[in-house]
Amino acid sequence: GICGSDLEAYATGMYETGYLLPQWGDGRTAQGYVDGKRWGTVIERSMAADGPHWALRANGGIQSTVYDMLRWARALLAGRVLAPESMKKLWAPHVSEGGDTFYGYGWSIAKATDGAKIVTHNGGNGIFFADFAIVPDTGLVVFLMTNVLAETHVANTLLERIGMRFHEGRPLPSIPEIVDLDAPALAALAGTYNLPASGGAYRLTIGAGGTALFIEAEGQKAFDLLNSTRQAEPGRLKTLSRLTGQIVAGNRAGDYAPLFKAYGGEVSTERLKANWSEATKVLEENNGKILRTEVLGTARTQDRDETVFRFTCEKGSVDWTYVWDTEKEGRLLGRSVRGLTVRMRLYPSGDRDFFTWDGGIRPPKLVRIEKASDGRSTLRLGEDEAVAVR
Repeated sequence: GICGSDLEAYATGMYETGYLLPQWGDGRTAQGYVDGKRWGTVIERSMAADGPHWALRANGGIQSTVYDMLRWARALLAGRVLAPESMKKLWAPHVSEGGDTFYGYGWSIAKATDGAKIVTHNGGNGIFFADFAIVPDTGLVVFLMTNVLAETHVANTLLERIGMRFHEGRPLPSIPEIVDLDAPALAALAGTYNLPASGGAYRLTIGAGGTALFIEAEGQKAFDLLNSTRQAEPGRLKTLSRLTGQIVAGNRAGDYAPLFKAYGGEVSTERLKANWSEATKVLEENNGKILRTEVLGTARTQDRDETVFRFTCEKGSVDWTYVWDTEKEGRLLGRSVRGLTVRMRLYPSGDRDFFTWDGGIRPPKLVRIEKASDGRSTLRLGEDEAVAVR
């Protein structure tokens, strides 16, 4: 639902989420989906082996609708819930969240580029997701929900883009036009394209029943070129990849000193050990025994440096994304729940022209594949001078 200064709601649907569990108007609940398969509803998963499921624990999951969330925003803005003195405290920036945002009483407090206060919060379980923002000075309310977050990562940033479109008139991101290419044409482009001077490679594979082409980088240089949205200082990304490898190797060996140092000594070794043990336990329960590990690479995205570490297990592979402070080299901020998508789909905009699309988290990058004079196929990424050869 999107609400302007008159607080009129435009409801496009009501979905279950982790922090909100809305219903359809007729009482039915939406299904969650992962990899195109039905995950179910939160109501169906109300109990786990050890007690109440995630929606009923400390995160305080509730059940609501789009319009009821609008009514809640109206009540807060009109002062029908708390006295003015209490409202000031509710939406005051009490505690820093480590960047440009602060935490109030149950709300995250941020500022738009024009200085206006934005009161926001979101929540989800990686499948269901809800995002809620209020601009008190203008009465703008934006509320977004989805039941396919696992396949539509852009939902994490969509509220901000929609909100800033209404609040500041920012343009929405442009998407190149898509043309149709048949399965044989796409299959002819698959393969490994190697960069010169041992710079790594781009691996193009076919998926989705032969109708989709995907690209993934191998090696730090190729990873940087494909996944970064901004340029980092020379050597920085390689250093962060090395530090991540040391951290995971240390953790697996029971040595948490590298991780302790990366957090600036602010997190106790006991807590680091407990968190690692719990996370790897869940990983192996879902994917089988860890067989091998590797650092895929580090990229500089919009406001962070992100290193992707891959665990290859008996039942497949799992990627973890470690997030680093761009201002302090070697300072770890944590592990991203969203993660960095390293296998992106290539959408055709011509017979030999494509663009990457990861759901809108990063701007698309142009990819051109053509025949060289010697008959080999070449791949050029954007305006990059390095040409990969198959």
